[in-house]
Amino acid sequence: MKYQTIAALSSALTTLCVAVQDVSAAIVTIDVRAVSMTVGNITTPIADRKNVTVNDGGSIVNFQVVGQIVNGDNNRTNDSITGLGTAFISNEGPTALLGNIGLVQKDSAFTLGSNGTSFNLDLNTDLEWGRIGGGSTTGLFIPLGTAPISSSVGTGITEVVLGTFSWTAPSILILNSTTLINSLPWVASSGVFKGGGSYTIRSDGVSYSNRNSTDLVAGTGVLISGPVIPEPATLALATVLSIGLLSRRRRRVG
Repeated sequence: MKYQTIAALSSALTTLCVAVQDVSAAIVTIDVRAVSMTVGNITTPIADRKNVTVNDGGSIVNFQVVGQIVNGDNNRTNDSITGLGTAFISNEGPTALLGNIGLVQKDSAFTLGSNGTSFNLDLNTDLEWGRIGGGSTTGLFIPLGTAPISSSVGTGITEVVLGTFSWTAPSILILNSTTLINSLPWVASSGVFKGGGSYTIRSDGVSYSNRNSTDLVAGTGVLISGPVIPEPATLALATVLSIGLLSRRRRRVG
């Protein structure tokens, strides 16, 4: 499937990234999480894994990719992921924060498959990861294992770490700019940006392979924001406080 205009492609990406998804029927959710930020030689953890603010050009946001499997019988030992495929995409806001997705790496538990390749998926100047659309897996992130990768017994969602990647901010940041980073699973569907796929997952002891597009979905994306201009009221208050502080200092000097 080819898009003839940038507007059409942007609209499709917006729908995929921003719209609230019905994940009630999903077997696996591919969730991306911002775990740390590197500025220069210093890396610090990120508390809010779905909302990140970058204030320094060239900052690197480090992500973890997790497969969340439905665990209806509270037995994580019969939930697993042998393989799946996904792209990683960015959807810029009205004021675009253009950065590059890269350093994609499968978790060491997946000994087969591919880390994928960078692509420009939205026709602007930044880079996403993995080709989308059509029937080819070229460039996709594909963690594959020789045996199912499982977790332990326990209640709640079963989580399998699939890998990591990073997003690098531009050298010059624009005030109030944003981008939304998310996965875009590659599944068996004729829908927008989804071609024929091959993956194997297991939930509650039942295996699923090449079924339909509702099996595999993207989780909530990560919103990355550039420096924010203070609201007028906040800026005015800061100005008044500064003037008051300056006046007190002058009285003390006098």
